[in-house]
Amino acid sequence: YVLWPKGEPFMVAGSTGTGKTTLAQQLVLRRIGVVEGRLLDQVVEVSERPLLYLAIDRDKQAQRSIRRMIEVVPHGRLLWHADLGAYDPRKSAPEQFVEWLGIHRVGTLVIDSLYGLIGQGKDDSLVDWYIRTLRTLAEANIEVLVLHHFRKQGKEDGAMIERVAGAAGMTWSA
Repeated sequence: YVLWPKGEPFMVAGSTGTGKTTLAQQLVLRRIGVVEGRLLDQVVEVSERPLLYLAIDRDKQAQRSIRRMIEVVPHGRLLWHADLGAYDPRKSAPEQFVEWLGIHRVGTLVIDSLYGLIGQGKDDSLVDWYIRTLRTLAEANIEVLVLHHFRKQGKEDGAMIERVAGAAGMTWSA
């Protein structure tokens, strides 16, 4: 079994408060070599390249969470952004975003959360940008981990994948 197939975008989806950020950060810490050992009984490959964590949703909470897990991160291993500042990748071609990541030698991109990047998925141009970006990141050998919330609906029935908004372009296995 493989927790995160190499070259495939990986999505952690769930309701608010179910531990998506905690799980992702446990994965991140193993990915950058700060924590050793298996996660969910699976080996996590350590990346030699830095990891960029885009804490777009509840950035202060995510920062507190990771600080509870570790005290010091080796210099240059984890890049943390609560926003992209003046640079908004959604206003440029995916290739330009990947080039921007390349400047920082990023090997893994974590998006926390997809909603913060593309909203509710009602803007077709943003959804298209996201799908093209996933493909471009894969071509550039940049791994992608995406955190996302289930769609808010009155009932929580149906298959899990059908309740995930923004799942386009993701590879799934059971």
